[in-house]
Amino acid sequence: MPSSPSRANGPRILFLVVAIVASIAAVVWFVMRAPRATDVAAAGAATPDVGPRAATTADADPNASAAAAERERVAGGAEAAVDTQDGANAELDSGPRLRLRAIRAGSLDVLPDVEFVWLQTAPDDQRFNALWTAYTNGELDLVLERGGKRVAADEFGCAEIPLPARQTAIVARSPGWWGVAWWQTGGSAEIEVTLERDRNISVVVVDAANEPVVGIPVGLRATFWGNQNDRMRARTDGEGKATLAHVDPVFRQGGAQEWSVALAIPLAAAVSVPVDDTNLPTEPVRLVLPATGVLDVRILDPHGAPAEGTFDVTLTPAPPAPNDAPGNPRRWLEGASVNDVSDGVAEFPWVGVGLEVVATARRVGTWTAHTARGFGPRRAGERVELVLRLESAASTLTGRAVDRAGAPLASASFDLFWSFGEDGQVGPFAHATTDANGAFRVSVESPESEHPTADLTIRVNDSDFGAAAEGSRSVGLPLAQGELDLGDVFVDALPLVVSGVVVDELGQPVKTAGVRAFARSSDSEHAEFSGDWWGAGRTNGEGRFELRGRANGDEIDVTATSAELASPPVRARRGQRDVVVALEATGTLAGRVVADATTRSGAMIVQLMRETDGEGEFVGHAEVAADGGFVVRRLWPGSYTAMLHDASLWSELTRVPGIVVRAGEVTRDPRLDPLDLRGTRFVVKLTVVDERGDPVPQGWFWRELSDANGEEQNEWGPISNGKLTAAHDGTGATLHLQAEGYCSLKLEKVVTDQTVTMHRAPNVRLVVRPVPELAPDVELYALVDSVIEGDGQAWLQIGPDGEGEDRVGILGKANVSFMVKVGPPNEDGVFLSIDDVQREIEVLPASGAQRFELELAPEKLAAAIANARASAADGSGD
Repeated sequence: MPSSPSRANGPRILFLVVAIVASIAAVVWFVMRAPRATDVAAAGAATPDVGPRAATTADADPNASAAAAERERVAGGAEAAVDTQDGANAELDSGPRLRLRAIRAGSLDVLPDVEFVWLQTAPDDQRFNALWTAYTNGELDLVLERGGKRVAADEFGCAEIPLPARQTAIVARSPGWWGVAWWQTGGSAEIEVTLERDRNISVVVVDAANEPVVGIPVGLRATFWGNQNDRMRARTDGEGKATLAHVDPVFRQGGAQEWSVALAIPLAAAVSVPVDDTNLPTEPVRLVLPATGVLDVRILDPHGAPAEGTFDVTLTPAPPAPNDAPGNPRRWLEGASVNDVSDGVAEFPWVGVGLEVVATARRVGTWTAHTARGFGPRRAGERVELVLRLESAASTLTGRAVDRAGAPLASASFDLFWSFGEDGQVGPFAHATTDANGAFRVSVESPESEHPTADLTIRVNDSDFGAAAEGSRSVGLPLAQGELDLGDVFVDALPLVVSGVVVDELGQPVKTAGVRAFARSSDSEHAEFSGDWWGAGRTNGEGRFELRGRANGDEIDVTATSAELASPPVRARRGQRDVVVALEATGTLAGRVVADATTRSGAMIVQLMRETDGEGEFVGHAEVAADGGFVVRRLWPGSYTAMLHDASLWSELTRVPGIVVRAGEVTRDPRLDPLDLRGTRFVVKLTVVDERGDPVPQGWFWRELSDANGEEQNEWGPISNGKLTAAHDGTGATLHLQAEGYCSLKLEKVVTDQTVTMHRAPNVRLVVRPVPELAPDVELYALVDSVIEGDGQAWLQIGPDGEGEDRVGILGKANVSFMVKVGPPNEDGVFLSIDDVQREIEVLPASGAQRFELELAPEKLAAAIANARASAADGSGD
């Protein structure tokens, strides 16, 4: 039966798929939350620090703290933003309102004395980027104090403010509690801010002489599947002290196997101290700065002249070259960033000596990345320069947005998208506002595309309902440098998808309710997974809503929410204008998790599945708060199954079926109050090192386990910076450890924390005799498979000389078998095992290549090739 190396590789390939998906999900999660000039999604995302110009000369004033300079810059931008928002607020005082609600994490209790502080930005989107950076760099409190507006919550933790015209930061605070959320233009008319207990981490940074280091960034670092990013940063003051403030909203995000406090600068080896998110250090975390120098990144345009415009520049340790040692830790280290560089030079005052780095520059408001690779300072105190030449210069697009009658769209707010043939839209990549004559001017970079042309789409947003109109203009690629006049761009109203009214239980219109719609394909067997369009908006002061766009589906499901009310899906036809969405009372589920002290290795999530006649429907989830409490709101009356997951691994810890939720009630099922994990789930923490005692930087493990039905399963997890955490039921964890460039390791019934050693993979050279005769379209492979099931395997390609050599992550006895592939080189083909050809070898730990001679009968090789050709001819092969 035909097979392939990828299929025979079984668990390892499965893991790689899982790991890639997890990594992509983590990257997407990170990118969606990273700041850009036009789109900020959620609080606490990994945002590069703002690196001010630090004092680097010998006579620099040590008291001129870079942190103070940054505070002044950000605060000044905030004051300018406040100056511009007062007029808008006056206009909105009698208009739409934004409902604010403070929620205590994991509890139904209302916190007393809640105050909301809010600040919307100036029209210049770069100011919001500075506001976002102020949060991630511990400066948000100062910005709010100097420019924020305040409103006290009522006894239910609620308040209303004028609906902002632009992106807005909203902080809710109560004595000992703090939370932050971000509202985007066109967002829902109500927003919830979750408050956690307000906790901080103190940090002190000194040099090798134990002298305080001023103005250096430190970060709260998350490690996830070997990747690292700083979710929050702060800078040291004149005494070398820094405070990572309000850390719980960051911890609440989860998505980390390990948290640490680290120097947020490019280094060959991270300087960090692990921290436990459930038991923060009571004393300042002490970090010692190693030898560093200064690196200036000089940005030049394609002609070699200083680049014009504003850039964000990131400096990271360079990834290892292909011939570097496997598992080089530089691959996973965080770097540093300088935001809003407008003078053509980005200064990085702390760069580890002897470090190869990659500088990446992005023009503010675009996604195009320009990179340069080079070496930083080679000795302490040295200052070097790295030249980064832009691959393309920015183009300035000008034009006028008009309707079909030629009337200008005055003071219209719009987003810009690219469309490439049938590849769909990309963006939004920029945001702009027209003047009184409909004119606009925006700086962009030419998008990367194989298409000779692209459609530049302008999408205008309505202040009440969201996306309202669109217009496009075809442009040639790459964009001409300099100014490109698009002329009049005709903007037409988007097709109406659905409109109607939202009413309460008494049939009265509900203003500022959130509305969502989802289009379904009429020709799909799995309509629930085949959405052709989705949209979100809100009702106006009369309770009406309009959602516009280009929906392919004929049937539209519409839902709405307001406070604790929600609607079941209302089925409508595309274009229908008289949809009535009725809000109904919902129920709430509350509970708490009780566990052993060693159990909480990461955040936990409770997910609910509505029990229906079908396969069930996932309808809600909630994170478990630090005190073990959880609350899931807005649930339809009915029966549910609750599943408790480990948020880091998304492994299911337990489930409870048959939970009944009733409208207008809080359900406290005794099985969930408490949900007791004590004595059922234990955790072991392993330190994984190589023969030299150095930590294995990245790898994975899987744990053998059986589910509630006795069926065997595997639970996957990462090895990050030489650390892994695994759970077990009290009988011990049976673990299989793997890492690229290392030998697999199996551990039986581990019950205590310990240090284990993974050996570096030895080289194995296979010599096949007689030398096989292979046609140009035939390849020969050898599979080396450990005799211990699941303990590793490796594929070696046998060359024309009958020999093949590679690293093999196996120690001990292994079986060698052969397989042929028929097909064009470097393309897919048909794989077929060669029957009855197998040899046992024993791989030993050794520095040199271990040579093994194998026999392969020519007639068996020829038979396998003939069968593979036959499979390819009749289409039965791979």
